[in-house]
Amino acid sequence: MPGKWEFPGGKVEDREAPVKALEREIYEEFGVQIEVGDFFYQNIHDYGEFKIELDAYFGDWIDGEFSLKDHDVIAWVRREDLKNFDLTEADIPFVRLLEEI
Repeated sequence: MPGKWEFPGGKVEDREAPVKALEREIYEEFGVQIEVGDFFYQNIHDYGEFKIELDAYFGDWIDGEFSLKDHDVIAWVRREDLKNFDLTEADIPFVRLLEEI
């Protein structure tokens, strides 16, 4: 989704646990280690040409300096400011739920 903001993550590889996939993807995309915490929410979104299943988790930054490898820009934002970003349709339900907690 070029030009859209999205939460970080990526595809789960064969025989890979979703939590390990998230840790790997964050390291590959940003060069930092995280500890994945509690499961937050799952959204299955149909874009018409394809469906995407997104699992969201809470997590903590453990080590490393952020560097962009696959993205043009990164932003740390407060959850109440997420609505000001042009997010992918599949990520919008997460924003709505984050506003409630």
